[in-house]
Amino acid sequence: MTRNKYQWKTMLLSRLLIIVGVLIFTVLTSRTPLMDSFNNQVYDELMRWRGNIPVHPDIVLVFIGDDATETLGEWPLTRDFYALFLDAMRTAGAKTVVFDLLMSNPSPFPEYDQELIRYTQEMGNVYYPYFFQNVNVIAPNTDDLSPPNLMTFAKPFNFPDSDRFYTASSVIFPLPALAEHAKGLGHVNVVPDADGVTRQLPLFINYQGQSYPSLALVVALDYKQQTWAEANIPLDPEGMLAINYCGGLDTIPNYSFLQVLGSYRQVIEGETPLIPLDTFRDKLVLVGMTATGATDLNPTPFSPNYPLVGTLANVINSILQDDYLYPVPWGVHLVLIGLIGVFFFFGIPHIRELWIFLIPFGLLAGFVGIAWLSFKLFNLYWHYMVMTNGIVFNAIALWVWTVRNVEVERRRIHGELLQRTEKLLLSEQRLQGLTTEIQTLEETIETLHDYQVEAEEYHRLLEKTEAERMSLLAERDRLLSEKQKLEAERKSLHEKIQPHPTPKRTSLTANIKKRAELKGDYHAIIGQSPAMLEILYKLDKVAQSDASVLLFGESGTGKELIARAIHENSPRRDKNYVTVNCAAIPRELIESELFGHEKGAFTGAINRRLGKFELAHQGTIFLDEIGDMDVRMQAKLLRAIQEREFMRVGGSELIQVDVRIIAATNRDLPAEIEKGNFREDLYHRLNVVPFYLPPLRARREDIPLLIDHFLTLKGFPQVKITPEAMQALQRYSWKGNIRELGQVIERMLVLKESDTLTLDDVPVLIRDYQPSTEEWIPSSPKSELPEMEAGQSLKELVEAYERKVIVKALHKHNWNKSRTAEFLGIGRRNLHQKINKYNIIDGETP
Repeated sequence: MTRNKYQWKTMLLSRLLIIVGVLIFTVLTSRTPLMDSFNNQVYDELMRWRGNIPVHPDIVLVFIGDDATETLGEWPLTRDFYALFLDAMRTAGAKTVVFDLLMSNPSPFPEYDQELIRYTQEMGNVYYPYFFQNVNVIAPNTDDLSPPNLMTFAKPFNFPDSDRFYTASSVIFPLPALAEHAKGLGHVNVVPDADGVTRQLPLFINYQGQSYPSLALVVALDYKQQTWAEANIPLDPEGMLAINYCGGLDTIPNYSFLQVLGSYRQVIEGETPLIPLDTFRDKLVLVGMTATGATDLNPTPFSPNYPLVGTLANVINSILQDDYLYPVPWGVHLVLIGLIGVFFFFGIPHIRELWIFLIPFGLLAGFVGIAWLSFKLFNLYWHYMVMTNGIVFNAIALWVWTVRNVEVERRRIHGELLQRTEKLLLSEQRLQGLTTEIQTLEETIETLHDYQVEAEEYHRLLEKTEAERMSLLAERDRLLSEKQKLEAERKSLHEKIQPHPTPKRTSLTANIKKRAELKGDYHAIIGQSPAMLEILYKLDKVAQSDASVLLFGESGTGKELIARAIHENSPRRDKNYVTVNCAAIPRELIESELFGHEKGAFTGAINRRLGKFELAHQGTIFLDEIGDMDVRMQAKLLRAIQEREFMRVGGSELIQVDVRIIAATNRDLPAEIEKGNFREDLYHRLNVVPFYLPPLRARREDIPLLIDHFLTLKGFPQVKITPEAMQALQRYSWKGNIRELGQVIERMLVLKESDTLTLDDVPVLIRDYQPSTEEWIPSSPKSELPEMEAGQSLKELVEAYERKVIVKALHKHNWNKSRTAEFLGIGRRNLHQKINKYNIIDGETP
């Protein structure tokens, strides 16, 4: 009894020590960079699964994007635009305006600074940021920097233990007058995690012994008219607040800085504004930078380039709505892991062995569900890897413990089996001796049967011996039964300790991106110029329809390549694609080629022949060089396109077809219509969706890509080309376009003397070529550029010159906007925008 009690205490103590050891090992292994990275990834996924959450209706974002820097001037913008913005917000009745822009040094235009200061003072509801340096954070986009000063205008908080916060060594502060008249100031520092993602914001930073608040905290507390003590905001020991992102940037109402200024100008001029100013009435308006190259674009769980002002807006939203993320305390993690260990080591051992291996996976699945529900319903986030490791390590310890105990039990039973086997052998030996003794006694009885007394005595002895023998036989049977039972137990234990199958693991794969939003596959089309990208975007939309397409462009610009791309990315991709070169077929055979003929229709028609339209049924037919088709044949083609039916030459049966029409030409079809060489009704039937393919000289930036393509196509990917040779090839006019370029590259490869193509390898005609006035506008800046008038800005001078160039190009091409856009190397839509911008009138003389 004492021994069993001792064994029970030893077993209890060993299990408790294992549980404590698992706790310690879990804590040590869970606070590593790798585990933190996994934990952050799970956190990000849960936030994305949760989706968007409501945003406070008063929050509005205004972004200074690329449109502002392109229109108002390069960054930094002059401060008169900010003053004008404040005037617009005052007119609109905005409740609060927050700038996420550092304005630390005087600008080159003091009058603009004074104007901004005046509006800041008059409004009395404007907030400005300052920025701490040397705290291992990413500096925001600034318009200038200044030495630390004027911290008297900032309002620090008094914390007795402020040393636990991030500490800064210097600060960038706004202009003194701005700081003096601002309603509030706050820092705009962020502290990204090790993977660069911003998940927390330091609400306080320690500077010179004082705790300075974040701009988001200052704005939100003022807006709610609360003190820090009343707000009850959850902070971690380092003064960080977990950011409860409401979703992507599109979940918060946002507007363009340039559009807001334009709308204000429209209101002043009595026009209907693009953005009604009432949009900003009684709103909390935050202004920040999103233009290309901005340094305050930070990765977040929702976007790799999330503006800092958006992060501030999310923090303000959390404070205004008391909607915070709360971390589950470490103590709760440890208690749960300990309870799981108690359950594993004191509960599971009493159930079937199979569940020992299944229950841990069930607990992992249950924790995932609890983590998701607690995050979605209660804003609670766990240290997911701590709990996962705790479950896994407890399970591993339990499995090792179970296997060890089974092995110990197996050895114990094996020892008992050996002992009982030895006892059985001794009993059998004794039984054998008694059997021999009985036989001897029986023989003695037979010999002494005449001696009655002795016989009776021997008989009694025999009965006693027989009784003992029967007892030994019973003992032997019992021991044999126990031996069989122990053998069965040993076999069962042997099966238990065999290795159990482990669950299969799966892995995930990820996607990749760019030539970006295009849905189709256009790998065969080489080019990254704006003109080609515009064509690809348009092609991506047109491919999914059955609309007729008319391709305009010089020879060698890739019209057939575009036509094939439209077919291969259309719903008809699995059907026939039939090409007809209208210029290469004799006039008398074109009808038979298109519509087929019956046997005997004409001399040589010995069999029925299907035409191209019939072969292209349910597919696509490409009519190349449509402008060279005979006018009489155009009428028959028009009827076939309109009615979707035709008759073979020499036939009387109407044949119905379903084909998509793509046509191409290098001619000016409107001019051919005026000359009577092309039917206007056929032109309109074909010209449902026109494409204008630019010549190679209009997209010279694509020439290096095309050269690389031809080098690879000809089997010379290792061949390089010198910058001088590349410049000569880009300077040439390329009348034959891409086809001519491919022939020149092939000629250079045939005649090359090394794996580097130099200027000497370029044909003399191309090497010595100089662009003419017709190919380059302007050709003589001195003669074309108008002189600057008094009071005229550089921007106005450039716009006047651009207007003059566009009018000259329109006049040269008889006001044909498609050809003018092709000549200038810009898109037709871009040309229309510039005509409207500069108020160019049809027929205006240069």
